[in-house]
Amino acid sequence: MLAALLATLAHAAPDSALLEAHNRVRAQAGALPLRWNEALAAGAAAHAQQLAASGQLTASDAVGSNASGTIIVGENVSAAKTPEAAAGRWFAQQEAHDARRCAPEDDHYATCGHYAAAVAPYALSLGCGWAEGVLVCRYGG
Repeated sequence: MLAALLATLAHAAPDSALLEAHNRVRAQAGALPLRWNEALAAGAAAHAQQLAASGQLTASDAVGSNASGTIIVGENVSAAKTPEAAAGRWFAQQEAHDARRCAPEDDHYATCGHYAAAVAPYALSLGCGWAEGVLVCRYGG
């Protein structure tokens, strides 16, 4: 399954490939599909550039803020050689995900939280940015 998602990412434009891969994972989880959001993508790209320049891999404080009328409800950040590999790490957390026990205050959140953000039922839109080995995806409500 993960291999098919990575193949999709490798053969399409980054925006559409990331959206399609997210929507496949969401469909398996019973979540509605996301739509692409340019405002979220612009903010994600800016954050990815900041992270690449600083050499630090940290989430932003954007969750809860407004991106041109869209409330940011989640964010995933990963470093890898390709956007496909970065997103693949998030989707691979599906095996460790237990919706009843995957919340930021849980001890094992680091092993399921990226997947949880990708399939969150309250997320309606997606925007991602890639810069020098850093992928940031933001989810809007």
